[in-house]
Amino acid sequence: EAHRLERIESKQFRDDFSDLLEELDGDARKLEFLAESIVLVEHSQRMLDDKVVNPVARLDRDIVERIERLHSLVHELEKAYEHDEQFEMNLAELRELTESIADLIEQRNVAMAR
Repeated sequence: EAHRLERIESKQFRDDFSDLLEELDGDARKLEFLAESIVLVEHSQRMLDDKVVNPVARLDRDIVERIERLHSLVHELEKAYEHDEQFEMNLAELRELTESIADLIEQRNVAMAR
């Protein structure tokens, strides 16, 4: 029975993982689309007044920090794949980071439009 349960859990984990990868792929496409709209403040500073530059620079820094953490987390996920608990914690953080990066990019775009 233990072996049957392991096979069921293993299959369920693969199915869950496959679903998660599809979800992350969609999130990655959204981030890629949003990231194309980013123009670094250093390059656009001449066109923007100081009221816009500081908030946008702060958002750019937050975006870059979270993207760096995202890269680090993907690396950790590769290592932690065999350790279910850590893997699931990393997946939850990956979802959260993906959403927060998208939110920051959208906030930045709103700030740029003002």
